[in-house]
Amino acid sequence: MHHNYLAPHESIALLAEAQKLAFAAQFEQALILCEQVEGSFRQQQDMQNEVKTMLLQCRCMLELDKFNDSLSLAQETLDLCQAEIGLQQFLIAKCHEMLGVIYNALAKYDLSLHHHQAALQIRQAELGERNFFVGLSYSQLGLYYINTGQYNQAIKSLLQAEDIFLTNPPAEPEQMMQIANHQNNCGVYYMTISQHHTATQYFEKALAVKLALVGETHPASAHTYYCMSVNFRENGNFKLALQYIDKYLPVLLQTVGRKHSDTAYCYFIKGSIYCYSGDYYHTLYFFHQALSIRNQIFEPQHQLVLGMYANIGVCYRLMKDYLNAITYLSHSLNAFKLHYPESVEVAHNLNELAICYQLSGQNELAIQLNLEALAITKKELPAHHNINLGIITNLGLSYLGLQQTSQAQEYLHEALQIARSLYGNLHIHVASAFKNIASCYFCTGNYNQALFHCQDALQSLEIVLPNPQDTHLLPDLSHYSSAHFLLEILTLKAQILNTLYRQTADINDLQAALSHYQCADALIDQMRSGYKQEGSKHTLAETAKKLYDSALSAFFTAPPSSTQDMAALAFQYLEKSRAVLLFSNIKELEARNDGQIPPQLLQQEYDWRIEITNIEKQRAQALLELPEAQNKQQLDQWQDQLFTLKHNYQNLIEQFEKDYPDYYLLKYQTEPIKLHQLQKILQTTENTFMLSFFVGAEQIYLFAVTTNTTHFLALPKPADFAGLIDDFLFSVKTKDKSDYLTYAHALYQILLHDILTLLQAPPDTRLLILPDDVLSLIPFEALLTQNCSQNPAYNNLPYLICQYDVSYHFSATLWSHGLQKAAQSAQIPPSFIGFAPVYSNQNAYQTEEELQTNAQQEIYGQSLATLSPATTPAPLLETLRSVTLHSKTYLELPFAEQEVNHIAQIFTNQHYPAMVQLLQHANLTNFQRQAQHYKYVLIAAHGDYNDQHPQLTGIIFSPSDRENVPHVLYQADIYNLTLKADLIVLSCCETGLGVTLHGEGIMAFNRGFLFAGANNVVYTFFKVYDQASFELTTLFFEQIFKNKTYHEALRAAKLQLIQSKSLPPVFWSGYVLIGN
Repeated sequence: MHHNYLAPHESIALLAEAQKLAFAAQFEQALILCEQVEGSFRQQQDMQNEVKTMLLQCRCMLELDKFNDSLSLAQETLDLCQAEIGLQQFLIAKCHEMLGVIYNALAKYDLSLHHHQAALQIRQAELGERNFFVGLSYSQLGLYYINTGQYNQAIKSLLQAEDIFLTNPPAEPEQMMQIANHQNNCGVYYMTISQHHTATQYFEKALAVKLALVGETHPASAHTYYCMSVNFRENGNFKLALQYIDKYLPVLLQTVGRKHSDTAYCYFIKGSIYCYSGDYYHTLYFFHQALSIRNQIFEPQHQLVLGMYANIGVCYRLMKDYLNAITYLSHSLNAFKLHYPESVEVAHNLNELAICYQLSGQNELAIQLNLEALAITKKELPAHHNINLGIITNLGLSYLGLQQTSQAQEYLHEALQIARSLYGNLHIHVASAFKNIASCYFCTGNYNQALFHCQDALQSLEIVLPNPQDTHLLPDLSHYSSAHFLLEILTLKAQILNTLYRQTADINDLQAALSHYQCADALIDQMRSGYKQEGSKHTLAETAKKLYDSALSAFFTAPPSSTQDMAALAFQYLEKSRAVLLFSNIKELEARNDGQIPPQLLQQEYDWRIEITNIEKQRAQALLELPEAQNKQQLDQWQDQLFTLKHNYQNLIEQFEKDYPDYYLLKYQTEPIKLHQLQKILQTTENTFMLSFFVGAEQIYLFAVTTNTTHFLALPKPADFAGLIDDFLFSVKTKDKSDYLTYAHALYQILLHDILTLLQAPPDTRLLILPDDVLSLIPFEALLTQNCSQNPAYNNLPYLICQYDVSYHFSATLWSHGLQKAAQSAQIPPSFIGFAPVYSNQNAYQTEEELQTNAQQEIYGQSLATLSPATTPAPLLETLRSVTLHSKTYLELPFAEQEVNHIAQIFTNQHYPAMVQLLQHANLTNFQRQAQHYKYVLIAAHGDYNDQHPQLTGIIFSPSDRENVPHVLYQADIYNLTLKADLIVLSCCETGLGVTLHGEGIMAFNRGFLFAGANNVVYTFFKVYDQASFELTTLFFEQIFKNKTYHEALRAAKLQLIQSKSLPPVFWSGYVLIGN
């Protein structure tokens, strides 16, 4: 290649300019100038400046994450230096130093040590022990020792460096920056050994120098912000930790971009801050982004990549998703064993896997993995190391799980010693050790020792205790860190006090237990308001429900004289255990609409929300394919798009909260309704009794509220209660009358007999039922109030619906909130729209006889792929018509057209507007455009419940004539609708089924339509029959026009079907009403 070599003065000038650019973090521009100089110094026989140019290129490449290029050029530079006789030795030392820094970045610590020691030896020989550059080598060695866990060696090297720098203060800016970097290294050391105050002092010194030299937006300053963030995270100050990491990230994105190892590490740290505060879904969000970047930069077997898999596994474990946790941790462990068999990360991964198995009850396997890990760490690590702390702790907990308490105590006390030696007395790991010992004493019945160790745990979190010896007193929570861990301690302490009361009958123990439950409940409220990700709120709701379960049990141990005083608090706990997130989401939606936010910002929020939903659906569908058929590049692209969109969306919501006070005030008005407020509202409703259920671990709690009475019952929970529910539902679906008669009465006896006897409710009383957990899956109206040994006909069975009017809601808070909207809707004149895809373009339908045959064959809603000529009668195959959508076949619904037409006629007969969308016109686009304008909306279509991938559960509309236009209304889509309907009727299969989130409810269509604005929703528990659906919904709307309320109308329609056709419950009980 031909070079236009520069004159000496030009080369020197360009090199000086490149050095300035590099100092200003303009690394790309510096590289361009170095390339212009390339070869000129060598042609001029100026090898000293040639080497300086090459080393500058190495540094810029390293800063830009061009590790291989930097390493190759650094080795070439060293070879050049060593080949040049007479070249100054300090340049060779600089080459070794550069190689040491590069190998450190690549986590090849042995090679890093070799080169740093070589640089130190040359500098000591050439420059003497007190030279500035000797101090620089000591500082680099200190960082190496920190990275490899050799802390005694680390502080020794760092202090040697500091002593040299103090006696040789530099004047050059670059050397001043190097001393600031040394102070940063010292801060990292003190942070690592948990001396956070000293660490902060060093970081502040480093930052002051860097700000003076290069300003706040330089990567060097930003790096110190990053270190300060980690320090505050480790010290439990998550608010400051987030503030500092958010100063670091924009600088990185501006200077080195997204695809950079530092950016990945920044995302990891930000995720870990959320992890420490218990916001695990937010953690996962950032961890996956960090993994994505590292996968693009490094080889798959790089330790940083494998470590990220392990971190994601730990996050899943904290979310109690042990299957995903084990998958990620096993991937990391197997790769470490293959590529780094001697690494202590093998032991670390073994321990994390062991924790998963211990938490899922496989204690023997956990012990085996921990002992394997311990054999590794004994060779590689000092006894008091944080990895050993994790191993010893989990060994203790595993033996505790096996009820081998003596061995458990031995290991847990050893873990406490290790934690104290590593972190002192005031640290979350020490608090965790005390809490584990408290749990051990609790299991052995030594309640006083358990309480005192809870006190120790609280003090280790720097919580102020009024009197540590008085375990009844509440801690001062004005200042605390690690809220989720504090919640664990408060809950444990409350449980111990509650159990102690049962032993001592000392009312002070009970009062202390209840006050600690209240304290924990208040902490949950604070945590919920701080969480941003919906998934993290769900996880917290599950934790909260366990707390409330324990608290409710305490109410039933109280003496009768104090029970009434506790009723209001018990009712609050029931309300907080159900649909809290749905209520808060509805309030947020109302705040958006009424919070004085400019239209252009609301449009931006809507656009991003729609885009996020669409990408999530596409990605979920793509993940259904076999792994070998998946387009990984497309999946990664969607993941990156989601990360950016969600980040922008969250920033926009934070802007709403900051800039629009009305929005903020409306959004956070989420207090649940009080008991006295509910009773006042019930006085305005005619003959309504509210029955609120709570399914606990050992009992079922039932709170009954009328206008002037309350009853709180603890009902016995059968050992296999979920199995009993399944048996009941199966008997309904299969029309097994014998089993149905048994299970329907058994459930009535368990759930309703006692309270209805107590209430003496008159006939036709409205029972407004707030179900919980598995109870959300059953139609209460189909329970039998009497034992039916004589096997009467279906129309003579003593159904609950024959005596009472039954309807449902998620919570008393949502019900009372909806009453306000219902009053407004009552002023709107009726209008109707019905959608019936039918799934056929033909007009010839099956005969009545053929339809009855179909019902008997139980084929409604099944895929035709499951029917074959060998198993299906020929006449039946000939009469079935269907449509195939995306390889899935849906049967024709001929009565769906009659259903919407009949109901539309009811409206037009009363001179109210009605529209019917049939066949190809009953498509998703028309539904999204038109449903928002009608008071009554009916969808008579197929519902496709996907129990393997619930997020892909949908209602099937007619395909559009245009290609690539969606025809499935997924659950996530409903939350983006804006409806004004007073009533939505989902005449579709299984629209009340979905994922059960403990402490929140079932994620089904009914929930989504209430959020979207509907006041009332009729939904279904079962696969519904075409003709029966037509008859029931038609009767329902006829009853509405007889001036009946919706719940009265639905009851009347069901009773009419029961009496006139003696239908089994599967034909009518699956339709239920939620609303007002």
